[in-house]
Amino acid sequence: MNARHFSLDFLSDMTAEFIKPEIMDSRGSLLLMEFRDSNRNNLSHDFPGAVVVCEPLTKRYAAIPRPWDFDASSCRYERSYLLDGGVANEAGGLIGMTNFRVLFELYRGNRAHATVFTAGGNMSSWSEKAIDDVLPVINYKRRCLGPRRGLLVLF
Repeated sequence: MNARHFSLDFLSDMTAEFIKPEIMDSRGSLLLMEFRDSNRNNLSHDFPGAVVVCEPLTKRYAAIPRPWDFDASSCRYERSYLLDGGVANEAGGLIGMTNFRVLFELYRGNRAHATVFTAGGNMSSWSEKAIDDVLPVINYKRRCLGPRRGLLVLF
């Protein structure tokens, strides 16, 4: 494969406004990237300036909006994960630009929350679940392995 096909130059609008992106996850042909605000202190638990899902081969991307109820004074952002879309589509259920989900791992006090953005063309949506009944009380030594078979794996 020729490396020029995997250039991220099509994201030049994003890179002009924000500092260098960080690839957080990948699935199929998609990349999940976070862009930090170049004018901020960039504390690790601030929500990123922009979150983008892109497909380098087709040079398409979608900016993921900030969760509607994210409040930096009461909510701590941990990281994001790229998941398969929840609905089979014309691509046979494979992940693509019209069929993906982004899970945001957030904490409000000691309570873990999963906020999920589901792409759906003009019908994209948000959902939020308190997952403190699944996860133990916050433990700052816990590490996340990432999504495995639709589950968030911690150790």
